[in-house]
Amino acid sequence: MAEKMAERIAEILKEPNFQTAEKSLTDFCGPMDGEFRNLLVDIIVKRWIDTPKDVPFSYARSIWNRKDINREEYQALLEEIRSYPIAPINKAKISDFLWVVENDFSNAKIAETAYCEHLKNTGAFADHIMAINRILFISKKIRSKEINEEVRKNLLIKVLEEYDNSSHAKIGYLIKTAMEEKVDTRYLIPYVENILKTYDDNSCDAPLIGKFCDLLEELYCRKNNWQKKKCITEPKLIAIRRRKIQAVRMEAEYAGASSKGNLMRKIHYLKEVIQLLKTIQGTEEERKALLQEIAQIEEASLSEMMVWSDKQDASGIVKELFRQLEDLDKEEALCYFASFLPIPVREKVKNQVLNRTWILNTIFPVKKIGRASCRERV
Repeated sequence: MAEKMAERIAEILKEPNFQTAEKSLTDFCGPMDGEFRNLLVDIIVKRWIDTPKDVPFSYARSIWNRKDINREEYQALLEEIRSYPIAPINKAKISDFLWVVENDFSNAKIAETAYCEHLKNTGAFADHIMAINRILFISKKIRSKEINEEVRKNLLIKVLEEYDNSSHAKIGYLIKTAMEEKVDTRYLIPYVENILKTYDDNSCDAPLIGKFCDLLEELYCRKNNWQKKKCITEPKLIAIRRRKIQAVRMEAEYAGASSKGNLMRKIHYLKEVIQLLKTIQGTEEERKALLQEIAQIEEASLSEMMVWSDKQDASGIVKELFRQLEDLDKEEALCYFASFLPIPVREKVKNQVLNRTWILNTIFPVKKIGRASCRERV
């Protein structure tokens, strides 16, 4: 029975497209254990991991670690499915999962080989993010002789070349990984510069533009053996930071134009610009101008702030209070004020004092005065 089910599942997993495979597994009508189905689907649909350090299959691992499942049966079934001619990416994921949960060297080697086969035979960037990250991690972890440093660099460049502008966030992580793997800066510098060119000067995607600017700056420092300094003088680095400043400035303009309620966000971005300008020599006047702009925004914001007022002549009450204060100590004066003067919220104040609530709890500490406490006198 298990062998027949494994054969049917393997037929589904000949399909490399995870969405098609997921639907077929979900609609599978055979006698498949529900938790095993959930585990297998999570393995097959896993697609995005950002760095080689990320550990995949979190949901499947949570199922595997439960005490109410038969791990031996699940493992045998996964290995049986893998023994059929399924798509390399699915073979790689199943083997990778078994290595992650069982730490078995043979599964790591199968995963490494299958991931490489998948990378070499397909050309879709989105389908390769997980494969390249897992190859990098596994090959280093097991000290692979087949996937050495040079092979890793070539595989990284292959995936970078496949990039289709689908996710700048994902490619940013991959560029960082390529830098850690010591891919040649002569390749990476123009690569990052071309991505930055996809943003026009009015783009306000400051987080991503800033990320690429930081990567580019690090690459130039590495190429030219420049020391990273808090305040820079190199024209190329100044140009990169100016690009980052431009993006943050556009975020500020967008925040200020969208609604009056976003003026505080605009101030936040302008202060960020000031901090960035501090890292460039000779920007004192620019920073002064920005500080003046911030002051004007704050003044305008305060002038537009709603103010509530209530006209009421309390001069008589105030005079009486001052007269009483001349003869009473603080606690007696406050008790008198709360008990006898016609203040609008007398009952509310009295209840707050008696019940030790809100800020009046600190004004009226528990302190015995004769036989009664201060609160009791209210």
